[in-house]
Amino acid sequence: MPTALARSVRRTSYLGVVLAESVRAGTTRLDVLAPRLAPARVAPLVRRIQDSWAAVVRRGVVRVVTLDSEECIEAGAELSAAGVEVRIARRELGSESLSYHLFGAGQSGTSTAIVNHHQDGLDRPGLVQGVVPVQPYRTHFSAMWHASSPLESVLAEKIIQRAGAVTDPRPVLRELKEISARLHLDPRCVDKLLPHLAFRHGCRVVLVVGLPGSGKSYVRRCLAAKLSALSIKSRGLTDYVFAYRDFLHEVTMLGPGPAAGFVPHAGGGFTAPDEAALAPALRALVQAARDSMDENEVTLVEFARADLIRALREFESLRAGAQVIHVMASETLRADRLSRRAEPPESILNDESITLRLSDNHALPSTAARTLYHSDGIAQLRMSRQWGRRIFEIDNDLDDGGARVDVALEEFVETVLRPYRVGAATPTQQPAPA
Repeated sequence: MPTALARSVRRTSYLGVVLAESVRAGTTRLDVLAPRLAPARVAPLVRRIQDSWAAVVRRGVVRVVTLDSEECIEAGAELSAAGVEVRIARRELGSESLSYHLFGAGQSGTSTAIVNHHQDGLDRPGLVQGVVPVQPYRTHFSAMWHASSPLESVLAEKIIQRAGAVTDPRPVLRELKEISARLHLDPRCVDKLLPHLAFRHGCRVVLVVGLPGSGKSYVRRCLAAKLSALSIKSRGLTDYVFAYRDFLHEVTMLGPGPAAGFVPHAGGGFTAPDEAALAPALRALVQAARDSMDENEVTLVEFARADLIRALREFESLRAGAQVIHVMASETLRADRLSRRAEPPESILNDESITLRLSDNHALPSTAARTLYHSDGIAQLRMSRQWGRRIFEIDNDLDDGGARVDVALEEFVETVLRPYRVGAATPTQQPAPA
């Protein structure tokens, strides 16, 4: 990939070339690496370029990667309001001097790239045409895109940091109002920002609990999809992988300490007659959740326990930013689901290593379902002073293709958003959270 071109031109001439290519009829795809992205107030040409990109959005897609500076974020917010997807890259990911615009048109996949090297206040643009010559830039952009964070996520993080370590949404909303005024944020950009703000501040961890066969994994995956549709980055975790590791260590005598009492069953399943044997797995899950929070906006944590109050004590340090989704289904339906799913681990041999790939639909021996998991203590949890008001319940007692779960998860997302959405409209009237 070239990093410098020979002839320098005036900035307005360079922007004029970008505008001319942006308004070309038939353009349906535009990917932009713009480390020096400028807001519309900088030059009249910038507003015209933004309008032309909005027109491309109406017939295709425009994606922009820029850097974490106030001017870039202000410009990115203007583009976001017009439907452009904007992400913020870490400065170490690439040179601030290189920028490019990658245009694609029609079914033929024709490609044009405007590549610019900015140095010492001068622009040195060049034109690259053809699918093959442009491909290295597309590959580079794809890597940058996946390594970057959505503009709204970065803004939400900055607002929360400025508000300080508070659980009340009102200081956060005051910071939102201040930064919206300073960066001239369009209401449409604020609407996109609010889900990131609400989940980052009030719901960093979602604990998906319930008895085996109730549909926890399905609910977790569906919620992850809804968050992804809001451009919220999430990660799903389950304690089963840690419990299975402990089980393997015991049956193969790899683990230290006394035996915990795991009993192997056909099909790769196991039972733990005493739930205390699963305590190390739960502690490992808590640590994995903490680690995940460094890289993800929301962490979805799934586990089943016969004593939820005791299990949730392990998550006490995360409680301030956590919500619980309890999934329930009748005993008959749970037993039927468990009998139908039972996927054994897949073993993969690679030279001298063996990898086990576990399924969410893992086997659970019927003895465990009847004895250890006949109840999960949800009635007691509802009365818990610490967790009772953080529980959202989903009745998954119908195999209806997920319609009821979908409606319930929409309600859950709205429950998380509501204090921030209402407060964003009338911040002085927002009540203190329960």
